[in-house]
Amino acid sequence: MRVLHVVFTKDFGGSERYAAGLATAQAEAGYDVRVLIRPQGKVSPNIWDIIGQGVEVAEVSKFFQKWHIKQHIKYFEPDIIHTHLGKAARLMGEMRPKCPTVATLHIDYKAKNYEKLDGLIAINPKQKKQAKKEQYQGEIAEIQGYLGTFEGEKKAKKEQKRTILGINSDIFIFGTLSRLHKGKGIADIIAAFKQLKSAKMQLLVVGSGDEEENLKQLAKGDERIRFIPAVENPFPWYQMMDCFVSASHAEAFGLTLLEAMQAGCPIIATETVGAELALKDQPVQMVPIQNVEKLKQAMEGAFAEGMHRQKYDLTAFSKEACLRKIEDFYKKLCCSE
Repeated sequence: MRVLHVVFTKDFGGSERYAAGLATAQAEAGYDVRVLIRPQGKVSPNIWDIIGQGVEVAEVSKFFQKWHIKQHIKYFEPDIIHTHLGKAARLMGEMRPKCPTVATLHIDYKAKNYEKLDGLIAINPKQKKQAKKEQYQGEIAEIQGYLGTFEGEKKAKKEQKRTILGINSDIFIFGTLSRLHKGKGIADIIAAFKQLKSAKMQLLVVGSGDEEENLKQLAKGDERIRFIPAVENPFPWYQMMDCFVSASHAEAFGLTLLEAMQAGCPIIATETVGAELALKDQPVQMVPIQNVEKLKQAMEGAFAEGMHRQKYDLTAFSKEACLRKIEDFYKKLCCSE
């Protein structure tokens, strides 16, 4: 099967990692895969850094954009076009190529972006319900996110990172890994952490985004808070964390939560739709959204428990199962053309 993925975002986060990981997994499974992206410029890391071998990647300038996309479609002749996030989905809907078009809903359904596509992959029940409520006419499949694999998943990496950052082994590390956008709740994490006065703890904020300077101002004066730019391979950073904290105000699924579980991090997360889905029946601490006091209390409790790794049941997030479901959905859309 020939699959063309289209990802036209200027940032790099969970949605882009999902798209790159899916394209890589499909290529490894024998698909013929191409990915169209916008020029990455100074974005680092970016899709070029993490895409696997066997996947062809092409940058498409915004000048004569539709013409360039048509040329890729003409010469690649995809069986299906899989879009990620609103801009790519809206473009494909406007262009109406001959093959079926599908989008993964990494965020909430918006009719202006997705209504003209042939299929949607919802990653939580709320998205599917919303699309139907807004009278979406195409096919909808509910397929959760899945766990990829990281390079260099070795315990030694944890100690290397601590040594590089000058963090002693007896320091308890709270950490978060996210785009630094307002809706991710990083300001809530910083506000809660600053109320914890122990010198035996640090907070690592790993990521980049438009809220970075505001967050650094909020953290100013507390030398226990450290900012790390977005990283290509997050796994060693998860391994460093004695507690992973996610304080998102809204989350469709939460790839970082799966990754944190894969690394064995104890987790504190806000009660978003995505977190409740990803963390269902898992031994984690859930707190109300935008409640700094409850977040602080949960962090106090995690610190009191001390350093340990947590075991999770991740069988529901098998990559192989997810790929089978996506392939079945592709085939359904192709057969209905």
